[in-house]
Amino acid sequence: MDGNLRTIVGVDEAGYGPRLGPLVVGLSAFRVPRDAGDPRALLAVAGPGGPVPVGDSKVVYHGPRDLWRLERTVLAFRKCARDAGLPDPPRDTAPWGPTFPVVLPVSCPVEVVAEAAEALGAALRKAGVEMLALRTRTLSVPEFNAGVARHGSKAEVLFEAAAGLLAPFLGGADETLIHVDRHGGRARYSRLLSEHFPDRCHLTVREVPGVSVYLFPRDGAGLTMSFEVEADGRYLETALASMAAKWVRELHMRSLNAWFSGLDPGLRPTAGYPVDAGRWLGETRGLRADHGVRDEDLLRDR
Repeated sequence: MDGNLRTIVGVDEAGYGPRLGPLVVGLSAFRVPRDAGDPRALLAVAGPGGPVPVGDSKVVYHGPRDLWRLERTVLAFRKCARDAGLPDPPRDTAPWGPTFPVVLPVSCPVEVVAEAAEALGAALRKAGVEMLALRTRTLSVPEFNAGVARHGSKAEVLFEAAAGLLAPFLGGADETLIHVDRHGGRARYSRLLSEHFPDRCHLTVREVPGVSVYLFPRDGAGLTMSFEVEADGRYLETALASMAAKWVRELHMRSLNAWFSGLDPGLRPTAGYPVDAGRWLGETRGLRADHGVRDEDLLRDR
């Protein structure tokens, strides 16, 4: 343990609301100087005008033509991370699954990613910041539905996936701050924390509108975990997790759309959200029947 350093971790998801496609949870983690304040002040390259801009994925990404913006940043950080587990491989046997993973990058030129990674690496070294991890956990539709059946709630499925990514950071020696973008409307997390981390006692610091904070006492420095509304707009680490999750989900949706477009070149792609998913499901009804695509491999229960 180095008392002059702290670990900061961010978690966010992409695909909580759609009817089609996976739910993806992202995590990013850094080791930063303890007195550094907001790491965005240290990493100017990650600002809006920098070569590796980091922000809420909904701000950075506005549709398929913007995929390169996500990819440039995510792959640059991926190259600089000590532990980079993304995109994680699919765990289902859907017919469109074998087309993923794809050769990366899929949208941003290789030389642009390389330049961004070089600029980011130099900025990290100058600031004394270490990129510890950038990971995702992708839940296919069958996995998601099985989780809903097991827990009775998609919010609990989301928490379970996030807890799996967070578990390695609960036992470290550094002072650790974890910022999780709040999961839907949930405001109380103590029960879930006890269930998923039974060997780690925690104290509830506060549960108020907009933020819930919990302290995990441990030997050496403590760990604080917060669940905050719009954390992806407030913390670099949570924003990067948001971008990583969104990028991985878009790779999966590209794969799904490519497979179905191979059957019907005139079919318009879908992002999987409820209204357009209804349109797409209507237009693919015959295709799905003809090619034996099962609803349980494609449609979410919630």
